[in-house]
Order: sequence, then structure tokens, then C-alpha cells
Amino acid sequence: DLIGSQDLYCYYSPYKRAQETLYAILEGGNLHKQTKVQIEDVRLIEQKFGNHQSKEQMEQEKLSRVKYGRYFYQFKYGESGLDVTLRAT
Repeated sequence: DLIGSQDLYCYYSPYKRAQETLYAILEGGNLHKQTKVQIEDVRLIEQKFGNHQSKEQMEQEKLSRVKYGRYFYQFKYGESGLDVTLRAT
């Protein structure tokens, strides 16, 4: 029993699929009664990789990311792993 009878405080992203996943977890685990708070947090979104790039451009970006470091590399018009961490904390 991973959670037991502890109170739950659930944070989820504004994406519909995140809300659906949270509902499925609560429903499947019969956790609705012990869930005290459900909070939508707009900071909980996926990393932005930039928009409208070609497949070739994205492959080049990924190669550059490997050389520079996955966590610190910032995609053109996107964000780095560090950016995500700073946004979400």
C-alpha cells in the first residue's frame, strides 16, 4: 500500500490529459475521499522545444544539445532543462 490513509494534495498541469490522468489515478486507487486539495498549476507543463522547426533543424538542435549538455542546452525559441526547473520551483 503505497499511500495508505495519508491525506493527498494533488498538483496537475492545465492540460486536459493531465486532469484526465489525475482523475484515473484517484478513481483507480479509490483515493477521492482522502484527496484534500486538487490544484492546477500552470508551471507544470512540458519543456518548450520551439515551434515550426523543420525535421533537419530539430536533428541539428538535438546534436548540439548532446555536445553542450542536455540540461543546459536551450532550444531556439524554446527552453533548457534549467529553464524548466526554474519555472517549476
